[in-house]
Amino acid sequence: MSAQQDEEPPVFVVLYTEHAEIDRDTLFLNLQRAAPQYAILWLSGLLLAVERLAEAPRIHPLAREQRFLSPNPTSPLEIRRLLYYGPSGRRGRNRPAWRVLYRVEEAKAGETMGQVIVLRILHSNQDIMHTNIQESDDRAS
Repeated sequence: MSAQQDEEPPVFVVLYTEHAEIDRDTLFLNLQRAAPQYAILWLSGLLLAVERLAEAPRIHPLAREQRFLSPNPTSPLEIRRLLYYGPSGRRGRNRPAWRVLYRVEEAKAGETMGQVIVLRILHSNQDIMHTNIQESDDRAS
C-alpha cells in the first residue's frame, strides 16, 4: 500500500452562517404553509444532504456566480454549490431545485477538522446576483 492510500481523508464540520439559517428556515416555513408533510421531508432531506458535505465537500462544482458573489473579485473565494432536488431527488424540467452555496476551509495548524461553511440556501428561481456573500459570511454557528 502506498503512503497516499494510508492517509485518512480530511474531516470537516459543517457550519451555517446566519443568512443560511434564515434562508433554510424561511424556505421551510413557506413550504410548510403549502404542504406541511412535504416541508418536513424537504427539511430532513436538505439537512442530510448538507451534512454529507463533511465527507467530500469538493465533490460539487464551483458556483458559476462566485465571481459576482465574492467580496474581492480580483481574488475570489472558492464558492461551491450543491443542488438539492427535494426529498424525491428527482431532477426534471418542472421540478424545483435549491442551491446550497458554501465554501471549504482546510483545518488550520493545530486543528483536526476543516470547515464547510454554508453561505446561502436559495430556491433556483431566486436572483442570486444580488446576494452579497460578504454580508452572509458572518461567523458561522
